[in-house]
Amino acid sequence: MVGGELNLTLYVYRFNDGLTNEAWLHFQNVYQRRIRVLGLINDASDFYDCLGSLGRIRSPGPLLPNLRVLKWGIELDAQAQTEVYGEMFMNDSVETLEFSCYHEPNPIQNFQSLFSCISSRMSRLTTLSLYLYPSMAYQGPLLNLVQYLPNLTELTIPPFPDLSAILKGISDLSTGSSLSCLDIFETIGDSDYVDPVTIIDLTGLREGSKGLENLTTLSIYSSYSAALQIFLGPRNLKEIYIASFEPEPAGEVRELTSQIAQTCVQIEKITLTFLDTGTEFFNRLKASPTADVIVTFDDLRPLLSCIGITYFRIDTARPLGLTDVDMERIAERWPSLKTLSLAPLPGILSETPKQLSLHSLLHLANHCPQLNEVYLYLDTKHVPEGMKTFSTFTQLARLDVGFSPIKNSIQVTRFLSQILPPEVSLTWGCDDEAPEWEDTELNLTQYQFQMAETLEKSF
Repeated sequence: MVGGELNLTLYVYRFNDGLTNEAWLHFQNVYQRRIRVLGLINDASDFYDCLGSLGRIRSPGPLLPNLRVLKWGIELDAQAQTEVYGEMFMNDSVETLEFSCYHEPNPIQNFQSLFSCISSRMSRLTTLSLYLYPSMAYQGPLLNLVQYLPNLTELTIPPFPDLSAILKGISDLSTGSSLSCLDIFETIGDSDYVDPVTIIDLTGLREGSKGLENLTTLSIYSSYSAALQIFLGPRNLKEIYIASFEPEPAGEVRELTSQIAQTCVQIEKITLTFLDTGTEFFNRLKASPTADVIVTFDDLRPLLSCIGITYFRIDTARPLGLTDVDMERIAERWPSLKTLSLAPLPGILSETPKQLSLHSLLHLANHCPQLNEVYLYLDTKHVPEGMKTFSTFTQLARLDVGFSPIKNSIQVTRFLSQILPPEVSLTWGCDDEAPEWEDTELNLTQYQFQMAETLEKSF
């Protein structure tokens, strides 16, 4: 029943004949002070009888006095007993709590008592992850809980339909608050996606409140129009992850990037993505107009003022409308880039006069020496030739071309062999049957070896 980590080694202790006083005393004497991480093999409700017995025979004081991480979860709140909530394991040595009751659409019956117990017994928490169904009834007690955790730095909460009260409460946290990372999760495990946040209204924020400004990392499952409201004032965010359910129109992308650029001058990492990649959705999308769907350079242009960006990813349904000149501008403005992903996911081919060619890789190699991963949809028909001087990638570990078309594998391979390091991983997808790219991958190493051999002989 009890799972723990002893010096980073997983240990499972089973009470095969039921939990007796003698068995628990033996466990206490040998293992009680050695366990740092405690979790459950199955749902906590499956151990209701065992947990009840433990509650009756336990000695005074913390059950696991050196516990640092507590991971607890229940599928259904049938018993509504504190034992099933894991409260007996809560003490002030715990720094990380992960609690889940996601499959139950109704609020936990004793959630106010549970939240109160968390704040009183684990006041030193630095990380709190609550994977709960987004019932609005949780919001008030949740805010009270956060206010009583002065050391809290990371908070994960459900995607409440209206997130206004939560964000206002975070904004009103005392100036001594340590909260720097806020995550509004998308889903948990194999669960179906719930609806994203659709309402954020931050009008009437208390003057001088700094809670939101203290955040350096924000991850939110939300429509872009709702997320936009977070960026109407100065923010110190360095990392932003925004996931909508479906791809957002290009106009929404432009408005969001514009606000991020104006309010988050320290930003380093940006991810804009969506979750619905099902066949039904993409069949519907194929039949829809594309005018406001294709994201272009103008939609990304505002972010070029954020010169500290090291990671940028935008997932779209159709390939972006970018040219090699656009890529050169991006590369020039983001010299510290380590990861760049501009590939459609999973992707619908669209006729667009603007496409990136293989030449765009030369701009990235020239201006972004720290690049480690690149994901691009490329038009490979025109292969750069006759290059006398050009930059090469020195740290690139992965080049992913998605479902970029290729008909001239030999020329493409020869070009890539000149600019890619020998250890690079060339990948493509979603279709595994891409013989031209397979040939390119197989021949790439051979070309690079021949080039190195020729260069060595020249000396």
